[in-house]
Amino acid sequence: MFDAAAYRIRRRRRVNGIGYEVLEDGDVILAWTRRTADLAADFELTTPDGEPVLRVTIDNLVPDVTAAFTVVDGREGGVLGLIKRDWGSIVRREFELVDRYDLAFAHVRSKSRLLHIARNQFIKLVPYWYEITDPEGRPIGSIKGGFRGGCSLELCDTEALDQRMAVGTAVAVDAVEMLV
Repeated sequence: MFDAAAYRIRRRRRVNGIGYEVLEDGDVILAWTRRTADLAADFELTTPDGEPVLRVTIDNLVPDVTAAFTVVDGREGGVLGLIKRDWGSIVRREFELVDRYDLAFAHVRSKSRLLHIARNQFIKLVPYWYEITDPEGRPIGSIKGGFRGGCSLELCDTEALDQRMAVGTAVAVDAVEMLV
């Protein structure tokens, strides 16, 4: 688990809400189901057997202004990092990934301001695309939405970012995209 260079995260409509599946090399390794419009509740990504692997807690959520999530290792309970949205990112969605000591180790930014505005103001079907960069601005990954819904996560430098943190970030960013 968490040995691949790329992951696919599928979002599917369910009777009781929305379900997520994380695929590694075509096999489902993690799953999570949530009630529609229940982003304010913490969520847990589990193996198909039900063993908790990642937990994402919502520390602060004001839709389309600020959001803060904590990604926790579900097995050991240690904090992997925080996902913070900047107050100043109104035109372009931006998140900062910080460690437990509040030091930034990556940035997640909407790749295109025009697509972000079109998606927020007009059509939610327009896919989103985020770049993940290190503090120096070098690309270390991307999160891309698809026309059919769902998102795919691609990591181009696996040593630069903890893959558990990347998967937790992709699910949290997708959940924010679905609601705001």
